[in-house]
Amino acid sequence: MRFLIEGLTNKEIAARMGISPDTVKVFLRLAMMKMGVSSRTGIMSKFIHLKESDSGLGTETSRTVHRPIHKLE
Repeated sequence: MRFLIEGLTNKEIAARMGISPDTVKVFLRLAMMKMGVSSRTGIMSKFIHLKESDSGLGTETSRTVHRPIHKLE
């Protein structure tokens, strides 16, 4: 995932990992299918969303905000 975030091409990822560019392509296709996306950008977006869900982070609109109830006098 780090290599995608860095914006590396399949060829550059392959060189860093010591595998063929075709292997990188197959891996990315499988990841896209598993994540239900159709692009490298989709993989990154889904990954970031999943990481935020795992860590409890999110936007204010996606979380319930609990505020104390003040009694009226």
